[in-house]
Amino acid sequence: MYHRAAFDRPATLCAALEQCYDGDTLRRLAAAVGVAGPTRKADMAAAVATAVLGRDSASCRTEDLFARLTDLERAAVAETLCDRNRTFDAARFQAKYGSVPTWSSRWTRERVTLIGAFLMPGNPGRDAAPFMPDDVAACLRAFVPAPRAEVLGCLDEPIPSNAKLELTVVDTEQAAAQELFAVLRLVDMGRVQASAQTRRPSAKGMEAIREVLVGGDFYPSEEKVHAWDQVVGPIRAFAWPLILQAAGLASVSGSKLSLTPAGRRAMTRPATETLRHAWNKWVGTSTFDEFSRIDAIKGQSDRKRLTAVADRRQAIAAALAQCPPAKWVAIGELSRHMRATGNTFQVAHDPWTLYIAERQYGSLGYDGSHGWPIVQERYMAALLLEYAATLGLVDVAYTEPDGARGDFRSMWGTDELRFLSRYDGLSCVRMNALGAFILGLAESHDAPVASRAVGVTVLPTLGIVAAGDAFSPAEEALLSTFCARRGDGFAFDRATALAAIDKGHEARELSRFVEDACDGDVPDAVRAFLDDLERRATMLAVTGHALLVACADPAVATRLARDGKTKHLCTLAGSSTVVVPAESEADFRRAVRALGYPLLSRRMP
Repeated sequence: MYHRAAFDRPATLCAALEQCYDGDTLRRLAAAVGVAGPTRKADMAAAVATAVLGRDSASCRTEDLFARLTDLERAAVAETLCDRNRTFDAARFQAKYGSVPTWSSRWTRERVTLIGAFLMPGNPGRDAAPFMPDDVAACLRAFVPAPRAEVLGCLDEPIPSNAKLELTVVDTEQAAAQELFAVLRLVDMGRVQASAQTRRPSAKGMEAIREVLVGGDFYPSEEKVHAWDQVVGPIRAFAWPLILQAAGLASVSGSKLSLTPAGRRAMTRPATETLRHAWNKWVGTSTFDEFSRIDAIKGQSDRKRLTAVADRRQAIAAALAQCPPAKWVAIGELSRHMRATGNTFQVAHDPWTLYIAERQYGSLGYDGSHGWPIVQERYMAALLLEYAATLGLVDVAYTEPDGARGDFRSMWGTDELRFLSRYDGLSCVRMNALGAFILGLAESHDAPVASRAVGVTVLPTLGIVAAGDAFSPAEEALLSTFCARRGDGFAFDRATALAAIDKGHEARELSRFVEDACDGDVPDAVRAFLDDLERRATMLAVTGHALLVACADPAVATRLARDGKTKHLCTLAGSSTVVVPAESEADFRRAVRALGYPLLSRRMP
């Protein structure tokens, strides 16, 4: 949160009037107040101050002058009176009330308004924000009511940012728990490739994760035709590997992610606890900046030009904590509420360092190019859709980003852009029960009961058909994962189901679904199929990864398997090979060096 620092300024109204207004403006202000006679500036200032503060019998009461202000001006006075520095914050006021009042000063020649008798123009060159003198504040406290409370606007149903676009609604609470374990299993199987330098998942790694996401990623996979084409690309599939690393559940080993000891423990612990831990770690990490995912905005290579990501995330987390559970909040409204409550942040220390297309002409430093909706609100959407929603804190309602927002169209260099950010389609978020638990708004969390598969009929012939016109999206997603498509329905298929399990899904997901669809009365043939599937699914399991070490002399292999320094770190396999568990590799290397045998990384001839 940003607090404007106090600055040297006149403490009395008389001194402020004389210092902050020129003679012509002060004369017009005196006429508005009802003061006539004095011609010298100092005398006019004294007379106006006396009239405003009601210090003689000929003056109007201060309450009467305050009553002559417009509603907007009275709100500005009340807000300034409540500010700890008695300074008028125009941006915050604009967010709360929709506009700001105007008054004369030495820099403008517009019509004088009476608010200038209560709020003085700021000191040029130091702080141009209007302020309230001490004696004015002391006088107004007796009768000026507190400003209206700031209220976050909520919706019963989500609405799209652009009414012409189709809205998609995703409940993330159950999906996050399922995806957490599915991705952990993928990592444990060594199927998630990532860069050791950037920690980002590879395209192949994201594709593997996409296959285990509940209902798929937010947007379908889209290939670029030309290098300059804009595509949305993976969102949840991109986020999960970074989240696991930030939470200490996985780390890059070579070209792949591998589970840490904490990651292995997480596979046996409640998902909600792990998700809460992951969010808290993500809020505090500095290893990745979500703003870098807004590809159209260049100039981000020097990270010192951007602000600390933890401060930004904490501000947004605080705003989320003010969202009532089970109510939809539009992104624009949440953004407005943050500004209206002073819960703001900056992305760049200097917006001139960021640009679109070309550094000189496309700089965000130009007027209209670096406003809160362009930069800060885009960052908010990135954090909410890619990380808060992935971890199940908020349900989301979104459209295609193309055409969702047009606020960037007047900026230089945007003519060829379909969207400014891949997250432009995010329209509304809804705090769910899991989010309330993760943010500390609820002491506990009960997993939601899955909706019953009432639209599915399971046949004794191993077929599955929709009881109504079509399967629901959730039914379609699960059945297409485990079963083979047959006409308008599905059929149980061992190869398809085993492929799903190999990708990280669990056989019991399908069993629970069938039990629910049949209300416990599962056909014998289907029961036999499910039992056989669960038996096969638990027959083999990866318990770890290991290093195979070939020894040129079988005697050396035998020595390593029996020596007190190495026997607990390896196992003899055959006559000349030892197997070293991955977690023991570093200790094994040190031990064999002590024995006089360097471990080569290449095959021996």
